[in-house]
Amino acid sequence: MEAAIKLNEHDPKVLFKMGLSYFTMGKYKKCLKFFKDALKNKPFVAHECEIYYHIGLAYCRVEKFEKAIFPFTFCITRTPKNVSYIHERAKAYQMIDEHDKAI
Repeated sequence: MEAAIKLNEHDPKVLFKMGLSYFTMGKYKKCLKFFKDALKNKPFVAHECEIYYHIGLAYCRVEKFEKAIFPFTFCITRTPKNVSYIHERAKAYQMIDEHDKAI
């Protein structure tokens, strides 16, 4: 992966994949940087929801549940029938004691 980034440090797909690698290793703060960089470099529309979804998950892993709400909401607005996005946002709302919004 690092070799791919050296070849094109602005490739959103490579940045997203690097973020996924750090996410899998449990390095959530580092993965957030790569996910956000991927978004700055205009990824394919098809990849945007996956990037935002993983941003939301990473924020939840570092217990910044308030920051997870927007990424999950973004995903829901793009694909309103995806139960995973709805479920994760509801969990984030529960963690910040906004149970009415979770429902």
